[in-house]
Amino acid sequence: MYDFLKNNKSSNIYWLKYPLQHFNLTLKLKAQETITLLPKFGEHLNQSNEEDAQNVLQYQEYNFQWQEKLFSQYQFTKFGDIQNCVSEKDLAFHRSIHQFNKKPQKVFTYVNKEYAFPLPFKSKDYGIGLYSSCIKRLNLEIFLNDNFGKGESMHNLFKSEDDVAFEDEWKAMYIFYDNSKYDEDNNLIFQDECLLISVYHNTKYNYIMISPDVNNESNPYAVESSSGYLDFEYFINVDFGKSGCGEEFKDLLNKLLKKMEKKQKHLIKFVMPPLETRKYYISLEIESAKDFDGDIYIEYHVKVPENIDSVSLLTGRTHLNKCLMNEDIHMWAFGHIVDFEVESATGIDPLPLRIFFEVISVDRWGRHRTEGYTYFPLALIPGFCKKQLSCTRPEELNEIDAESRRFFVGGYHLIEDLEMLVKPQLYATNFRFVSTGSIAVHWTVISHSHSPGCHSSENQSPVPHTSCSELIQGADAVLKQYKRAKETLAAATKSLIRAVDSE
Repeated sequence: MYDFLKNNKSSNIYWLKYPLQHFNLTLKLKAQETITLLPKFGEHLNQSNEEDAQNVLQYQEYNFQWQEKLFSQYQFTKFGDIQNCVSEKDLAFHRSIHQFNKKPQKVFTYVNKEYAFPLPFKSKDYGIGLYSSCIKRLNLEIFLNDNFGKGESMHNLFKSEDDVAFEDEWKAMYIFYDNSKYDEDNNLIFQDECLLISVYHNTKYNYIMISPDVNNESNPYAVESSSGYLDFEYFINVDFGKSGCGEEFKDLLNKLLKKMEKKQKHLIKFVMPPLETRKYYISLEIESAKDFDGDIYIEYHVKVPENIDSVSLLTGRTHLNKCLMNEDIHMWAFGHIVDFEVESATGIDPLPLRIFFEVISVDRWGRHRTEGYTYFPLALIPGFCKKQLSCTRPEELNEIDAESRRFFVGGYHLIEDLEMLVKPQLYATNFRFVSTGSIAVHWTVISHSHSPGCHSSENQSPVPHTSCSELIQGADAVLKQYKRAKETLAAATKSLIRAVDSE
């Protein structure tokens, strides 16, 4: 089991918080404790041999910065002689050796500009799926492979651009152990370079991949060579420059706590709605989407009837989301919550709110395409509801023009007024609707209105109100008391007049 864990090397991904100049990788290497390291018979009296054996059994520590170039004996001999330097890269290595007095190392590196090894996830078909799909849909394969001989060159042009764009997203660094054989003059006899660590940096999303992952002394890795395992082992430690990270995390938690307490106070402070007004609180969650293409986000628009007022923001969008595979179904999980409130007069049945959704995709070139529209009426009835909304996308009648325009420029908006989704028969159109994917939503509606006489209860616990509601309720109470006093005075005056007349 120990050997399995020692040779079971797996990769890991780390998201970067600090720039890569703070990145520091520590490699500790030592010989394995085997019988070959024991001193020979008769040499145990020699103290120097015992000290040498003890030194071999101790870890030798190596520190590496990001893109730090260290040279093996072969590279030191090659780049040290200017006659062997042809390219600008070779000349840069030659200057580095002589300017900084670098020495050959047993543990050396390959940096990104050497392109010594393939980058991670490299695939021949990576990144050209969209291009191939467009060529197939537009039936342009025959045109690209015609007798003029331009098809292959155009295909290679697209492919080369995709490959360059892919490589620009990754920077690599490799750490090797030099197990090569040299003669007395340091001339190479047999080259054997053992890969210890690979570090990849994704410049687009700012994370690094380390292979193998960080480990500890209790479970070191074995050094692998072309002829089998060597009698060496090593372990890895990485410092991302997180000094003071604990204090920053503590400050972040304190800020979040203050925000939560402030929001909690706002929620606890219940506000009574105005007189003869009913308020509706709606919490709508855009849960997920499925059966679309690419990375998508969703825009929403809420339109309220004329007899309903709203003080909330009624338009917005979700975050950009990537596709997840769930039982061969393309899924996008959003969990985006929209909270808003509306109000209407009491005694009437308000019309439903009209909520419109537009699903928009973003490709690798930054082009935004409309993937579908949908609409549903949200009735202001208290309770919980959920719904699966089917989406349709407007498309030009000429299929070739529609596909080519959609691929090269992202298409354009064919729907100018969203009311067309509600009553399409009232609009003259020169396009058709194509079914696409669907959106899953659910929502909760809560209604609340002013309860008459709630302020007259003496045993009711005081409820905090805003200054506006307190002013309205105070004025209403004064008017009622004035009206009651006026009626009492009128009744008393009337009885007094009758008594005087009777005398």
